[in-house]
Amino acid sequence: MNRMFRSAAVLALVVASPMASAVTVTEEYTGRQFVSAGQNFTFDFDMWFPNWLRPGVNDTAPGLSLTTDGTGAFGPWASAQLYIDFYSVDQEREFARIDLDAWGFLGPWTDTDIYTNGSLNITRPDAGGNPYYTFTYNLTPANLSIFDNFGWGSVLVGATNRTGNDFDITRVGFRVTTVPEPSTLALLGFGLVALGFAARRRRAALSV
Repeated sequence: MNRMFRSAAVLALVVASPMASAVTVTEEYTGRQFVSAGQNFTFDFDMWFPNWLRPGVNDTAPGLSLTTDGTGAFGPWASAQLYIDFYSVDQEREFARIDLDAWGFLGPWTDTDIYTNGSLNITRPDAGGNPYYTFTYNLTPANLSIFDNFGWGSVLVGATNRTGNDFDITRVGFRVTTVPEPSTLALLGFGLVALGFAARRRRAALSV
């Protein structure tokens, strides 16, 4: 009986230990897409399941493609970050539009606005300067609770309709860190307590 108890405790630890640690899931589109004034492109993501399981989850930018398909971001989300890489070599000030939405389970018609910036000043490189710019947005706790229930969404990236406004998008990514479910922690706790109890009984038996 004691041997079976120890075996159950070890099994609980084996199952719970990998699940109890935080997990980071990343979904990323890479490539190069030129964007002129007034143009917009949309990038969809599903952090729970492979994108092909959800009809219509894709991107509208022919120059970028999904290179990392994030899956398995179940459970509470501890943090999440949207990041976008831009590239521009001309001397004009560039302005981007960014709109991040969470989707309802049935489709984009139940979307919830998470973050909107209609005129982000992304770059104005000087001669010989750095033509690259990276935008990041860390989701707030309120944002996280919405995505934790929805699990998928989309980000629109475009060029504000201004004369001479154009740039390239080279990467669009969404990164999530999840925390273990309470049931997983309970399973881990059971395993630790059970092993401790079994070890105590073994020491008591040896001392007799």
